[in-house]
Amino acid sequence: MDQEAIQEKAKALDNSRPLDAGKVSNHPEAKVLVQHVFGEIIEKATVSKKKKDQKNLRGHIRAIVMDLYDAYVSDPELYLGYSRNRNDYGPDSRNKAIFFSYRNVIKVVDFLGSQQYIENHPGKRDPENPSLSRISRMRATKKLLDLLTVEHKVPPDSVEKAPDTECIILRDVVDLEVDGKSESQKVDIPYTDTPETKRMRKDLIAYNNLLRRTYVDVAHYPKKGVPSKSGKRMIKFNRNHKFVRRVFNNGTWEDGGRFWGGFWQRLPRQWRTKIWIGGSPTAEIDYSGLHIVILYALEGVDYWKEDGVDPYLIEGFEQSERMRDFLKQVLLRAINSDSAASVVRSINWEIITDDDCEFKWIKDEGINIREVVECFADRHPTIKDKFFKGCGVKLQHIDSIIAEHVINEMTKQNIPILCVHDSFVVSSFHSETVRQMMKDAYKKIINQLEDPNVKMKDKGITKPEQTYWMGSGMRGPFSDRDTALEKLGITNNDRELHKRYKEHNGKQWEDEYYFDNGKERRGIFKEG
Repeated sequence: MDQEAIQEKAKALDNSRPLDAGKVSNHPEAKVLVQHVFGEIIEKATVSKKKKDQKNLRGHIRAIVMDLYDAYVSDPELYLGYSRNRNDYGPDSRNKAIFFSYRNVIKVVDFLGSQQYIENHPGKRDPENPSLSRISRMRATKKLLDLLTVEHKVPPDSVEKAPDTECIILRDVVDLEVDGKSESQKVDIPYTDTPETKRMRKDLIAYNNLLRRTYVDVAHYPKKGVPSKSGKRMIKFNRNHKFVRRVFNNGTWEDGGRFWGGFWQRLPRQWRTKIWIGGSPTAEIDYSGLHIVILYALEGVDYWKEDGVDPYLIEGFEQSERMRDFLKQVLLRAINSDSAASVVRSINWEIITDDDCEFKWIKDEGINIREVVECFADRHPTIKDKFFKGCGVKLQHIDSIIAEHVINEMTKQNIPILCVHDSFVVSSFHSETVRQMMKDAYKKIINQLEDPNVKMKDKGITKPEQTYWMGSGMRGPFSDRDTALEKLGITNNDRELHKRYKEHNGKQWEDEYYFDNGKERRGIFKEG
């Protein structure tokens, strides 16, 4: 294989994610399929005859095969990364495969490879060219996909997180050897429950159960995905990926705590406006300049009373949405960095190395990044001393508590909302309710500081008269519904979306699918 082919293969293998131990499907045919593969292994490989060992092996088959299927549904070109290093498994490991058994992972993967069920690429270490070093990769072949979809007809949307999947995550930074290189990585670490972690988990489980039984989709989204900014990759999503976790950082419950995981967080902004929740189009409501306003509040100043102008407008620079987006990134880096120079370096590095960086226009138009950073800091003299102090995770912790209040109150009212950190996508039918709750949540959390006002802005459909519920009183040919939608200013003739909505509503959804397994060691892999 020539050098160009090697580089192309390496690039393809880079499109990967870690193997997930917590994937299941409760569809009857999925269980039959797992037993089918288990029978093949029994017949063709050496397997312990102990019932406990065989149950454990079946659990690994289920998790690996269902995650291969889930990866294919998300992106047919996506690989799953897994380690063949025994030290990366077991209760003392820091590897993401921590709750897998090394012996069973290797047994299942090697068997699937020997039977052409997977395309398997063993990892390699290349000291001379570290960029080509990587852990092992695998993805499903047509043979396995036919077994899943043709012979056993396992629905792609039946693959989901296990019911006892951990949703409260504590992370820390550790030094790891990955793909032959030593580097610092954020990893999930074990912790002992407290009354507060139990409360957070109970609340988040209720939210995840509400999301699970709620139909969430994107109208007109192409099956092949949409091009990234560079056009070099396609952005796809799996509508079944609705499980949300809270992630705390630096080994402490005082840093971070934001909500992560929903597919809507990975959508390009323009496509979030096309999200439907249940049978309704949506509005996205966000806090305007939330972190800046919080920083002012921490100084006892009500920003909107004292200043009142968009915090991302700087005199002498263009007043545009793209500049506003750039200044948001400047702020993000400024509150997480230790100097203005490091902010400039990180932005320059991203522009140079990331084909999809949306700020290449800054470099192309000759804008001085350092000048922008310094002028932005000067724009906010009251909080200037908070810049370059690494306080970002503290601010994220505050905005996560605000988001938690909104999510919990809406969940109690059985109103599903999609959290995007400081904004919420909500059915336009409930936009006013959520807008008021966001104001209440902000004041509740910040009130002890100065009770500052809060401003919000809406994106997408927000007028009550533009609310449309699929199947609620609108009958007749599909074209009649299209006409009704158009009269309301809504264009949505996505027949597949309507079909999926109907199929979703035709299923029986448990009220309490997710639950707390009550174990101190969170996220443990169940073998059943």
